[in-house]
Formats: sequence, C-alpha cells, structure tokens
Amino acid sequence: MTADPNPKVEIVSVVPATNAFNLVYDKSLSTASITLAATLDFETQPWYTITVYVEDYNLTSVTNISANILVRVLDVNEPPQCEPQLVSPGVTVQVREDISPGTSIYVVLASDPDHNSVLQYNVSDALPSGSANRFRFLNPSPSLLNTGSFNYQKGDTNFIVSVVVEDQFGLKCTGTVHVEILPVKNTLLNFTFPVQNVTIKENIGPDIYVTKVTASSGTNLRYHLVTPSVSFWIDQGSGIIRTGMHLDVDKTPSLTYTMLLVRVYSADSSGTSGTATVNVFVLDVNDNFPVCDPPSFLVEVKETEPIGTVLTTLKCSDADITNNTLSYEIVPDINSLDKFRLTGNNLEINDTLDYDSEEIARANFQYKASIIVTDSGVPPLSRTIHLLGSLDFEMKRSYELNIQVVDIDQDRDPDPLKQNTVNQLFTVQVQDENDNPPVCNPPFHETTIYSTLSARDPVLTVTCTDRDITSVHTFRISGGNENNRFTMNGNQLMSRNTFSYNPAGVMDPLTFDLSIQVSDGVFITSVKVIVHVVPWTTTSPTTTTPLVTRSIKTVTVLQGYWEPEPWFVAILTISVALAIGTTALLIWKILQCTSLSKASPPEMTAPLVQQGSSETTGNTGAENGGFRTNSQYFDGRAQDPVSGRTYLFNSNTGERRWV
Repeated sequence: MTADPNPKVEIVSVVPATNAFNLVYDKSLSTASITLAATLDFETQPWYTITVYVEDYNLTSVTNISANILVRVLDVNEPPQCEPQLVSPGVTVQVREDISPGTSIYVVLASDPDHNSVLQYNVSDALPSGSANRFRFLNPSPSLLNTGSFNYQKGDTNFIVSVVVEDQFGLKCTGTVHVEILPVKNTLLNFTFPVQNVTIKENIGPDIYVTKVTASSGTNLRYHLVTPSVSFWIDQGSGIIRTGMHLDVDKTPSLTYTMLLVRVYSADSSGTSGTATVNVFVLDVNDNFPVCDPPSFLVEVKETEPIGTVLTTLKCSDADITNNTLSYEIVPDINSLDKFRLTGNNLEINDTLDYDSEEIARANFQYKASIIVTDSGVPPLSRTIHLLGSLDFEMKRSYELNIQVVDIDQDRDPDPLKQNTVNQLFTVQVQDENDNPPVCNPPFHETTIYSTLSARDPVLTVTCTDRDITSVHTFRISGGNENNRFTMNGNQLMSRNTFSYNPAGVMDPLTFDLSIQVSDGVFITSVKVIVHVVPWTTTSPTTTTPLVTRSIKTVTVLQGYWEPEPWFVAILTISVALAIGTTALLIWKILQCTSLSKASPPEMTAPLVQQGSSETTGNTGAENGGFRTNSQYFDGRAQDPVSGRTYLFNSNTGERRWV
C-alpha cells in the first residue's frame, strides 16, 4: 500500500534475461502483481531473479525502494514423447513366420523431457482380438518381442499391436505397430556365421564399417535389417553393416548393446530366405575430462582457524558412463607447501596460517595452490583447478586461455616428430559482483537559492558513478532537513517551496546543512550539501516593472467535520429562539416593574439637559443646584444592554432617567 495514487512501479531486470514476466499495478487496491507472459520450463531454467523498483511520492517525502524477487520454477511432470510415426499412422514391420520366440521385432523410440524418468513399455491391446499375449516387453528394454512363432497358413498374417510408454507418475504416450508375417518356404538360406558378436568403440562417426554378413548359398541375394535401427544400416547388395550416426554412449547409454536381425532372400522366384543375428557392443571411450564447478575459486580464511577446517568442497564430475571415478591431488607452491591437504574432495587446513609472516606479505597475503582432478580411464584425463587471487570484473571481464596438449606416446625419449599436439582455447567469463561503493563528484556542494524557488525546479543535481555496471543508485536525505523543506527526486535535490520567514510565526534557518545518502543496495556514500536561502523581500519600484505571470493553482483541502441530522438542527434552533425570547421578556418585565414601583415626579422625568440649552446658563446651574439638595441627585451614567440607550442613575436610591 502506498500514499501516492500513481506510484512508479516497474521491473528493472530479470536474470537470466527473459520476457516471460509482466508487472501489473492495480490502482483500486494499491497493489502490484507479477504475471506470466509466457510459459516456463523447469528443464531449461529452474529459477529467475526479478528486480522490482518502486518510487512513491506523498506530501512530505519520496520513497524509493528496490527489491529482488527469486522465482523458483517448480518441476511439473511431463508425459513421455513417442516417435511421431509410431503415434500416427503407426509403424510397419515384417517378420518371418518361423521367427524364434523372444526375438526383438521392433524397438520403440520414446523420450521423456523430465530428468531421471524411468519409462515402462507395455502392450495394451492387439488385433485380432485376443492376440495381445503373443507380444511383450521386457522392461526397461524398449524392444517389442514375440512370445512364440507364427503360422502363416493358419491365418497368422497381420497383427496390429497397441503399445503404451508410461513414466513412473502415470503419464504416457501410445502408438501402433503393424506386424506383417512373411511366409517361409521349406528351402532356407544359410549364413556363413548365423550369429556374430561385434565390438566397436564409440565416437567413430557415421558410415563406419562394423561387420559383414554373408549367405553360404543362393543367387541374386538381397540383405535387409528386420529390426529397424537409426544407429546402423546394411548395404542390400553386399551385406556390409555400417554405423548410421555418430555413436556416443555417454549421451545414449542404450547404444552399448544392439541386437540386429538380418534377413537374406533371393530376388528371383525361388522365394528362399534366411536370417542371422548380429550383436553389436559399443565400448565407452575415455573422451570426457573431469569438470569442476567452479573451475577456480578464492577462499578467505582467518589465520586463527584450526587445523582440519574445511575450506571448500570440490564439486567435480565426469560425463563418461565408465571410468568416471575421480581422484584429487594438491600441488602447492613454495608458500602454501604443507599448508593444505585433501580429504577426499574436501580442501582442509593442514598447518597453522600466519598472516604476519614476511613470506605471506610478499605474496599479497595469499596462498596459491593447484588441485589436479584425474579420472580412472585409460589414458587418464585430468584438469587443474587453480586457487588464484581475486578477479575484478571492472578491470577485466574475460580471460582466454590457450591450452596445448601433447601426446608423447609414453616414449622414454620423446620424439617431437612422432608427437601429436592439439590446442584448445578456453574463455573464462568473470561475473559481476557488487563490490564497489558509489563515487560522487563532487562530494560537497554549496549553493544559494531564493525562498520562492519553484518546487518543479531542482536546487542541484548529485552526480554519482559506480564501477559496478549493474548497480542502481537510490538517493535520500539523511540529515539536516529542518522542517522537511527539501526532498529528492531521483538524483535531484528539490525544494518544496514551503519556506517560512515570518517573525510572528515559523522561522526557517537561512542555511541548511544537508546530508544525502547514495546507496547501491550494498554500499552507502554520503554527500554534503550546503544550501543558503535568501528570503523574498519587497524592493522600491523601478521605472520599469517586469510583468510576472503566475499561474493560478486551486488547492482543495478536505477536512473531516461533523454534520448533524436535520431534526437536531431544527430542535436546536427552536430551543435557542425560545431561550432568547424568554430572556428578553424577563428583562422587560423587570424593567417595567422597577419603573412602575419607583415612578419619578413629572419634573424629574424631563431630560437632564434640555436640547438647545447651554450648560453655562443660570437655569442649568440652579437646576443642578436643586439636584444636589434632594434625593433625586443622579451620580452615575450607564447604557441599557437591551435597547442601547443611555440613562442616568442614583446609586443610593436606584432611580434612573433616560438621556
């Protein structure tokens, strides 16, 4: 919730970069929501970091804040994916009627986007009805097997087998295998070697010779694979079997063993044929180096840490499916000799560390060592992790390492002419970390303004830089802002145009000593700003008066007040009117009674001073003299509170006379 009806709310960055998120601000609820603009894939990217920036204006201050939101993508199980042709319209295979039980008829190609999924293969149904038990899978093998031989003459001519591929959570894909049964005549063609076991190495590429099958008799022979395979193919005329693609058992472990069923038949009208089995074993080659994450690291440690303290645990792996057992060996330099040791893949302190020694001071207070990680293959492959000094993204963002590997063929006396050499270029990208504070130039400002400076015009701009390119700066006034006369708009110092220099009221200082804090989220830098304010004064008019145009600004101030009910107003008005009338009537009655009970003689009711007479006349003097000798002497003068008329009164007798 914010006081500003229109705050600035935006997504500053998303790491890794993507357009899959939107930010929607709801004015009615004063809330912001992050929504998805595209679907997310856990297998592609399991997390995102969203940086949100909010800028809130109100009558007294501006609030700027940024926050990081970590979005974790939950893994949702996805169904297996069968090869498109299997799904529709279905694949067709041909098998001999005398095929041996347990022979692989077809290999179902299916995959699962989810990691570590275990697929199960089953026969769900088959046509003709009741023939499903004539086919089966031996899980986890994807090979469709027959459970017995077929009899073409008794109607075993065609079968439609429905197969289901299901993961451990019940999601599945389905497909159809059309099995055509080929009749077999009594005359068979025989192979020189009806069963062959062939062993080859991986990474030999496509179209590489594997073996050759040969029929011992017959003419115009043709060879084909009864079991379709994308990994191998056979030349129809020669019977030579070759690889169909680059074989990599590290990526496709099922390639370690493949059974190929080869059929030979005569292309003439004799209709003779025969079958042979070729078992192909693909050996894993030690072709992957150990990989460590990270490949280099820097560890900060106190010199008082005890021996045996684990500094870090190496995380290394080998992509080879065999020969992937790793061993670790530390290679120290002269300064780090015997200082560290390896227990398995844990790097530990082996001796007391001394920060105050001359040797470590010459080495910039760093120990450097290399760790050699070697796999168990032949030849063993190894990579080295170096414990280096600190890297600075702002100084250099990437390093290119040209690694040369020389195979000396285990010669006792290396012969350069027989050595094989290969170069590999490695690029090390340095990731940016917020390790530099903001730098403001200048760090001190001093300026003079008039007290009438518009709130829209900046007093000054604070200019700051940061060596970290990903840093975002926020500015706020941390001190010296007496009576809250200034505010920050980004990096601009603004006046609220509310200065007061009224001697009878609020007196603002003529000099403000402001402290402005600049933050990049980790580090804070302070900037000192001195602002001298000149109060507005009226000067003598000159011969030429400039025309000043000011815009009229209407400010509507809403204050809470109590509004009584209409009936209450009516009763209150009547009550007040009755009270006033009663009071007036009572006063009038009292005055009337007083005047009747103490009526004055006719001569005394006349005005004390006749109009048009002079106070210096003899009559006046005689009349005044008469007042002094009787009880009707008036010694006071007052004003009637009801009528407002002036009257004279005797303080002894209480007698009154209007003037």
